[in-house]
Amino acid sequence: MEISLERIRDLCEKRKIKWSIHAVVRYQERGITRKEIIECIRYGDIIEEYPTDYPNPSCLMFHCMDSNKPLHVVVGYNENTLFVITAYRPDFDIWKGGFRERKER
Repeated sequence: MEISLERIRDLCEKRKIKWSIHAVVRYQERGITRKEIIECIRYGDIIEEYPTDYPNPSCLMFHCMDSNKPLHVVVGYNENTLFVITAYRPDFDIWKGGFRERKER
């Protein structure tokens, strides 16, 4: 299945979202809000695609919030539901300056 930013945003707008326990625990630990995650999904870009992920294709999204705090959100989806898998602030040690591309190891 091809990753569709339009479909991801449509599911988000319709509030057809399931939050994994992992995502909820992690975003709370990291001081990230659901509002920030929703904003990332609505306005962010897909920077990595994982079309063969099981049980649903997924992708890594990036958005820099109004507060200039970069955010990465991993979402998966099927026809009816968007799954928030995790969210985190990207680390300079792993990501290049714009947080859109991984540094080579």
